[in-house]
Parts: sequence; structure tokens; C-alpha cells
Amino acid sequence: MTKKVTTCKTKRTILLRIKELYYRLYRFWNNKVLCIHKEINWFFQRGRRGYSDCDVWEFHSYLSKVIYNGLVQLKEIKHGVPATLNKKTGIFDYNVKRWDNILDKMIRGFKLLNDIESGDRSEYSPQMDKTFRKDYNCLNKKEDKQIEESFELLQKHFRKLWD
Repeated sequence: MTKKVTTCKTKRTILLRIKELYYRLYRFWNNKVLCIHKEINWFFQRGRRGYSDCDVWEFHSYLSKVIYNGLVQLKEIKHGVPATLNKKTGIFDYNVKRWDNILDKMIRGFKLLNDIESGDRSEYSPQMDKTFRKDYNCLNKKEDKQIEESFELLQKHFRKLWD
């Protein structure tokens, strides 16, 4: 009797694996191979105008990825920092640490936004109870404020984002 049960279980697992492989191949064929013309079209659209039709579907998600990746690269390869006018002395000051802190704050906020878009985190809502927020890995108040601060810093320093 136990031999029958184990053979049934092994047959079932083999069938499940075959079914899973079939669906993977099916999804690959339908999503990648049959849609290759769309992927090529979107590639040229991004080259021509900077975004494609599929990016407009969730434009906020696309922009947050672009801004995040751009900020990370800007911080890594920066060749200079913007000058700020010292109000006391009237002399321009090039403060590298201050600029790195500003970039870090913006990067942190847009990283949190990308985590929400990828499904790793959920948005903060004060109406949710604490156990729900913990179960769904929701942002806390501090992280929500970091996102708001990153937008404010982006707005304030938008013209200073150069390399």
C-alpha cells in the first residue's frame, strides 16, 4: 500500500513539473517570441523619443526608475558639484559632502518608490492597522516622509543635476 502511495506521489510531482515546464515555455513563446515585433518597436521608440508606448502605461513607475538610476549614476561618476552662495561671506562654496547628502536623500526616496512599484513594499496609509501594515510590508511614516522629501529636493535642485 505504501508503494502505491509513493509511486502516485512521484507520478504527481513529475506531472506537475511537466505542466510547470509547459506553462513556462508557453508564456515564453507568447510573451517573448510572438511579441518580438512589439519589443523591437518599443526599442526604437525609446531611442527616438526617450520612452515607448508601453512605458506610458505606468508612466510614474517608468519615471521613478529612470530618475533613481540616473541619480545613482550621477553620484558615482560626478566630476563636480554645484556651487552655493555663502550668505555670510558672499563667496561661492563647493561643498561635496552637502551635495552627496542631498543626492543620498533623493536616491533613498526613489528607491522606496521603486520598491513599491516592484511589489516588494506597499504604500503607507494611516487608516491601515499595524498588523496589516506589518504583514504587507507597508512603508512607515518616516519612509513616506523620505519620499516626499526626495520630491522636494528634486524640485529644488532640478537644474543642478548635471555631471
